[in-house]
Amino acid sequence: MILNSYVVKKAAMLVGKPYIYGAKIPKGTQPQQVKAVDCSGLVQWTCGELGVATNMIGNAAQQYSRCIPLTVAVAKNTPGALVFRYDSAKGRIGHVGISDGKGNTIEARGKAYGVVKTKWRKSWTHAALIPGVHYI
Repeated sequence: MILNSYVVKKAAMLVGKPYIYGAKIPKGTQPQQVKAVDCSGLVQWTCGELGVATNMIGNAAQQYSRCIPLTVAVAKNTPGALVFRYDSAKGRIGHVGISDGKGNTIEARGKAYGVVKTKWRKSWTHAALIPGVHYI
């Protein structure tokens, strides 16, 4: 059984890694071997390493479509919940992060930041649970 706390711990292993848009991590890559990642790649790698939601490929909008919707307010206090930001310029969800359940997120935030653990931002517009993860 994969607990939601495992999602947070696994994602946290990539804090400090650089951000490159479109960068993906091959399955089985150890955290210390990761060169760079983007937001959806962080989620894809985390899920793949835990062996859950192995269909979490694609961009943030595609990942959201494969998850179980949740309110953003509940996600803030739910470790391992995914949080998303709608991008009005793109007309779709354009960013994803992982809630630590304590008012922070782990996300590949952008080129200037890389993968960071950061305080909760009010810009999150959608949230969801990862299929196959046991949320307690």
